[in-house]
Amino acid sequence: MFDTAKYNQWMQSSRVLQVRYISLLTALLYCIYAQIDPFIVPTKSLFFVQSIHLYFLCPSILVIVGLTFFEKYHAILTYLLILDPIAASLGNFLILPRLDEPTLYISETYFIIFWVFILSGLRLFHAIISVSVIIFISLLSSMYLSSQAFMLHLFWILCATSFGILGAYLLERSNKKVFKNKEILANLANTDKLTGLYNRAKFDEVLSHELARTERFHHSFGLVMIDIDYFKLVNDNYGHHVGDTFLVEISTLLKNSVRSTDVLVRWGGEEFALICLESSLSGILTLVETIRTRVEEYSFMNVGKRTISIGVTMYEENDTDTMMISRADKALYDAKNSGRNCIKVAK
Repeated sequence: MFDTAKYNQWMQSSRVLQVRYISLLTALLYCIYAQIDPFIVPTKSLFFVQSIHLYFLCPSILVIVGLTFFEKYHAILTYLLILDPIAASLGNFLILPRLDEPTLYISETYFIIFWVFILSGLRLFHAIISVSVIIFISLLSSMYLSSQAFMLHLFWILCATSFGILGAYLLERSNKKVFKNKEILANLANTDKLTGLYNRAKFDEVLSHELARTERFHHSFGLVMIDIDYFKLVNDNYGHHVGDTFLVEISTLLKNSVRSTDVLVRWGGEEFALICLESSLSGILTLVETIRTRVEEYSFMNVGKRTISIGVTMYEENDTDTMMISRADKALYDAKNSGRNCIKVAK
């Protein structure tokens, strides 16, 4: 299933950079545009036209540039990117009646449409909303054109819009494909191939993040080490293929026994690790006792009844990942030396 929320979050960082630099370039081009105005615009209208380009459009675009540096304002960027091209189109509409030859400036509309679809970073749906208003304003501007110029104007609007929609659609489709591939690769990098559980790389990432979060917000969490008792005998008596099947079975049982907030990983071989987030020792002990009982009572295909040993440790002040893993390992070692099929807590 495609995760739209996650995709939008992934796109946000690259989109912000795109908006920043494209908007900065656009503001610069409007400054250049204002320097060209004296060669085209009648003297009586020059101040008005330059004011729109230099004192209205440039500052409004630079506001967008400024907002990209503040994450708390990123949510309103979409609205500004929809409205700013409309404002540029309105400025063009106000300029045209002041010119002796309106066709010299009507072509700005095609650039605006192209900008919205291809450069603005807007999603296709939002771009279509903006361009629909721009086309309406542009058609109102057509009253200043001759019939021949009007026909050409309609044709170039059609060209800019159709190519813009196609380009924006293909770009969005390509971005989604890249996102899907990235998610697949990330999942492969963090997943144990045999069991489908998270692997050591994901474990290290989650534990490191949780240690930093707990140190800052003083939450409580625990680390659990789980080992299958006498797993070597399974491989020796039944073969490695049956051993692999058993590992998949017990992984599924463990996964169905933990909470959605817990992070279960295959530590390696017949060992598993469980990071219990936002948990107390009593809560973790209740959980792992349930897990131990379910495994003990379950009859696995080919190998029958099996048991597990469990070591538990809680976060302590100034803990590191190495310290927590070492204590959990010691607790697991104590459980195995105490007859197995039991739970020990690190002291």
